[in-house]
Amino acid sequence: MPACLLAHTLAYAEDPHRILREVDRVLIDDGWLVISSFNPLSLLGMGKMMPFFRKRQPYASRMFTQMRLLDWLGLLNYEVMFKTRFQVLPWCQKGGKMLSTHLPALGCMTVIVARKRTLPLTPTAKKIPARRQTIQQAVGASSKSYRKDHKE
Repeated sequence: MPACLLAHTLAYAEDPHRILREVDRVLIDDGWLVISSFNPLSLLGMGKMMPFFRKRQPYASRMFTQMRLLDWLGLLNYEVMFKTRFQVLPWCQKGGKMLSTHLPALGCMTVIVARKRTLPLTPTAKKIPARRQTIQQAVGASSKSYRKDHKE
């Protein structure tokens, strides 16, 4: 598979590591992975601390920090190409543009775009065409031969 989208999948998975390992298995070399999740350090994440909200969605999900997701991707040898946090406010027409611009760390959504990097099992040396070596003449030497012929 050339690309995989995990839209809030890790937040509701029983074993998120297993999901990431499976995605790593099915993705081709240099394949793309897009992860979206809720940010626990946001206004939405703070609602999880309220006892009367805990059983409602999206508060019933597990929320992972962006740094934790980046750490998991690093362990699986993914190169993060893009990461961002932003606000989604359904009651506001602009969708929380002011909060997303000035306080991006408090954004309720996290999006990470990563690329799978695979190293070959047997590293090969870079092939450089061999240059023809010329023998340089020693400094101060001439092409004349000073050897005397011996007759025996």
